[in-house]
Formats: sequence, C-alpha cells, structure tokens
Amino acid sequence: MKQIIVIGVIALGFHIPCLSQPELEPFLMSTPGNGLGQYGYVEKDVSSFTVINSNDFNNIYDSRTRYYVDGVSVVYNQVAPVTPGCFPKNALLTCPDLNPADFGTAWQAGEIMYVSPQLRYHDGGICTGVPTGWSHAEDAPGFNERSFRIIDIVEFGGEISTTLNNDGSNNIVMSFTIDPGGVSGLSLIRLWVYNGGAAPAAQETEDLPNEMRLYYEQFTGTGDEFDGTESYDALWGDWGGDPIDNDVWGNNNIAGGAGISIPPGGLKCYLVFDALPPGFTIGRNTAIRFINDGMSLLPARDGSFTLVRLGESTAYTGVLPITLTSFDALQVGQSEVQLDWVTESEINNSHFEVEHSRNGSDWTYIGQRYGQGTTSEKTTYSLVHEQVAAGVQYYRLKQVDFDGGYTYSPIEAVTLSGGTIWNVWPNPAHDVLHLPDLEGRAELIDITGRSIAAVQLPQAAWDIRAIPAGSYLLRIVNGNTVITRQQVIQ
Repeated sequence: MKQIIVIGVIALGFHIPCLSQPELEPFLMSTPGNGLGQYGYVEKDVSSFTVINSNDFNNIYDSRTRYYVDGVSVVYNQVAPVTPGCFPKNALLTCPDLNPADFGTAWQAGEIMYVSPQLRYHDGGICTGVPTGWSHAEDAPGFNERSFRIIDIVEFGGEISTTLNNDGSNNIVMSFTIDPGGVSGLSLIRLWVYNGGAAPAAQETEDLPNEMRLYYEQFTGTGDEFDGTESYDALWGDWGGDPIDNDVWGNNNIAGGAGISIPPGGLKCYLVFDALPPGFTIGRNTAIRFINDGMSLLPARDGSFTLVRLGESTAYTGVLPITLTSFDALQVGQSEVQLDWVTESEINNSHFEVEHSRNGSDWTYIGQRYGQGTTSEKTTYSLVHEQVAAGVQYYRLKQVDFDGGYTYSPIEAVTLSGGTIWNVWPNPAHDVLHLPDLEGRAELIDITGRSIAAVQLPQAAWDIRAIPAGSYLLRIVNGNTVITRQQVIQ
C-alpha cells in the first residue's frame, strides 16, 4: 500500500527586507488537512515529501529535512533558489520524497521516525551574501523535531462468506492487519472506510447494508480466518444521516471509547457487510478503502496527535467478480476429492485455477476450468483431484480476469479416510441414500456439530425424505474406524 504524506503549510507571507536574525523557528505545520503535523503514526510503506513553514526567517538560502530512524540519519535537500536571493517570510520550503529503502533494515514497524527541518542562511542576513553552513549537523536534530511511530498495515483480498446467516444470503468479508512491531499498549480508537464501487449513490441502499461490523482477533499468521466467533464492534453507515447514500461507515469511539487493544504481535481485523440483497454484483459494486485521516491509534504522540497517516489505501477489489453460490470438496473415492462450485453471474471471468494445500498456507496448482466471461446465467463447475493422501485437505479457487487480475475464494476443507472407501450414492441425494456393504453406524451432522439423523448398518437404503435440505457431514463409525465425507441433501 503506497501513500503520499505531505508535511503541509499555509503560504501567508510576502517578501520583506532580510533580517540578520529571525525571532521564530521554522516548523512543520498541521494545516492544510494533509499536513504531517497532525499525525502521531505513519504507515510503513509510506513515501513523502516535506514542506516547511519558514515563519519569520527571511534570509534563508535553502532548506532540507532530516529523518532519523534507529541510528540511521537521512537528509533530503531542497533545490536552492537562483542566487543571489533568499526565501521570503512564511515561504514554502519543499524537500524531495522520502524513500523508506534509504533507511535499510532500520525502517521497521515499531520504530520511531524523527523529523526536523534544517536551514542554511545568507551570511550576515544579506540576501546577496555568501550562504553560511547548515544550521545543524547532518546527524543532529533541527528545528521543531517531531516523532512518529511506524506501524505496518497489510490488506488482504476480500471473500464471500455465508457465516452468520441462516437464510443463505452472502456476506462480504474484507480483512487487514495492524502490526505494531512488537510494541505494547496501542489501541485502535477510530476507523472510517468508504465504498468506491461502481453503483450510483442513489442505489447505495440497495447495494450494501447500512451497518458494517468490525470483527477482530489476535493475529497469529496461521489459520486467521473469519468464523463469526471473533469480538466485534459496529461501524455505522449513512454518513451525516443521509438515508440514500450509505457508502461511508465509521466510528470515532470504537468499543465505547475504550478502543481495541492491539497485541504486540498484531491485530487481525475483518470488515463484514452482512446479508447482501439478492442479485448483488459483488465485484462491480464493491471497492472498500480507508478514508484519509480515517484511522486513529492511542495513546497520543507529541501532544494530542493520534491520527495514522494513510493517504488513500488500496481498494479492496479482492472480492471475486462473480456471485459464487457454493463451493464444495467431497471425497468420492479412496483417494479422490471432487470439487464442485456454482456461480450465479460472472464479470470478465477468464478462468478458475484450483489450488490444493495440506496445511492451509502452502498452495499447489492442480487444474483449471474456463469461465464464462460476463454472464448472468447460472454456471456449474467440477474438477476431480486424484491420488490424494489421507488426512485433511484444503482447496481454494483462484478466479482470474481477462486482464490478468485475480482473487481467491474462501477455503474449503475435507478429511480423507485412510481405509477402504465406502460405496455411498448419490451425492446430492433426495429421497434415498444407498449404503451397501457397510457396517457400523451412519449419521448426518449439521454445520453446528449436531447429529440430525442416524441409522444402524448394514442397511442398503436409508430413507432421508424427512431430513431438511442442506449440506451435512456424513460419518460412518465401525469400531475404531471413522470415515467422513460431505453429503448434500436436496
């Protein structure tokens, strides 16, 4: 995520006769609204240029800005004016962009960035004189030194989820992490986002719900997936009370003003838009961004400064540009997994790449299916993964656009038994489930882990007409042997 940071100023002055000594030091202003002076924190991937207010100095030949991080000092010089001459009072003294790479390994989340302006004067206060040396040594602070904590914000692609819903409607789940670099005691107190999707403002009430929830948990780096059990706080839409335009969500007092504590190892956050209306085209209508000045962390630094300098974040365009209604992984043989998925509509969809993992983090390509380009028709896809080892298997879809862009589906898991596979059919089933040549006990378990129905084996045909339609876990228990698979009942 690349941002632009500006140390802002206001040009109030005009050229006056040079004075030999200024009465006030130059400073980094907080105005206009993009000035660094109002911030206490900066994002790790920042790039910036600095602008200094010269205040009552009026014999300045040129300026520079000194950045200091963990023993590394970097100075960025302004281009000097054509001599003879000097900058006027309240001049705008601009220095080149900061480059985090200039600081090497010192530039890390958790470190403090110190910033100060340094000046060079005309000798004796005469604008036509010879410039003197710099007001401060390169490795020494300058005027009005300010400090900013570096934090790392990493955004992840969005996903479609039915978690939280009992009616089959979709959620959009978008996530990001806040890494404080091992620093303790920080809290997220303020967050504002907006939707820059394609839908007109007049249609916003039909596109995204008025309430967005911020779910959060400690970041571990493995298995951090939204499941609805995380703590949450509400971020309300309808900015300014406008019932028509709800494309802005935010909260200035998260958790009732207490804020969300950020663990030293990081905080994983999930922005969840619940219960999307039927026919919602997710990829076209959703592009969630952080609002400029939309994030604050406590405690305040250098006085009352709590804002995080983000600029405009990368849009969350990682949600699939399709309406994915189902994605299932089912064991269909002793070492085979059948992957089935269905889309209700597609936009600019070139193809799907199917990926497999044994641990949920390292992925391997196993095959692909061509997409339908742009269509509003329902499309069914299927792929069989052969020669799969026993144990837990993870699968996901990589949806690829014609322009090369890609996004990922939610992850689907299935556990393969290591014994002889059972001959069970059909899947999906409607009236009868056939289970020939099996012994023990068979049961259907719903997504909450509750046993819905069971039958003793052997029994060649199981009447399932009384079981509600849905996706279940079919479990066969015979002594110490337990084998499972997903079973759909229509």
